[in-house]
Amino acid sequence: GATACETICCLYNQGCYVHTSTLITQGNSLANYSCWLAVPSVSNTPTPSVSPSISKLCQGDEWICLTADDITGTEGSSVSSWSGFTSLYDAPILRKTGVNNLPSLEFNANSALKKADVTPSVVTACAFAMFTDTIGAWNQIVGQGHDQYWVLRRYTTQNVVTMHTQNSNEPYVPYNVNTPYVFCGRASSSVPNTAWAFNVNGNMVSTVSSSCSQCFIVGAHV
Repeated sequence: GATACETICCLYNQGCYVHTSTLITQGNSLANYSCWLAVPSVSNTPTPSVSPSISKLCQGDEWICLTADDITGTEGSSVSSWSGFTSLYDAPILRKTGVNNLPSLEFNANSALKKADVTPSVVTACAFAMFTDTIGAWNQIVGQGHDQYWVLRRYTTQNVVTMHTQNSNEPYVPYNVNTPYVFCGRASSSVPNTAWAFNVNGNMVSTVSSSCSQCFIVGAHV
């Protein structure tokens, strides 16, 4: 049954939404959004098995897993290639003590890495990331391409990360600037798309599922 309802005003996706996830415990205080809880507490509800485990991002059975620990170079050097990926436009910068004092890549609005390869038909993608600037541009984290297939990305006018498929712009989870997260998104043709946000301790801080008509994979090359 319904666990919460939400109204959105004055945006492209304005309307009234009913949520059925038992993981919703509070609103996110975003402007133009109003939320009501239908249950008093869900703190004892176990996490569904479809939620990704982030105790260790690289489990060994992934289609592909990238970690900045594998990058050789000096602090501030440009990274033109990474595990078969090559730079597109500006190359990202290596930070030896980056997000959470871990080796990290620093991307600007014009930097990206690409790889020509076939992706799975159902995908769950996760990335350890932190945004250090205010909103104002689409920022892809990982994906197949713009408005054709799937991409986990930052929305241009709100502090949210979306599991975007075709033109859906949903589902999405909120974030705070200068705060590290593990962002995850699942795109599938058989079950609702889902987005998750975890803190650095591995605790889920937000999750949303969507059954929108455009939330499905059509299969393509990266």
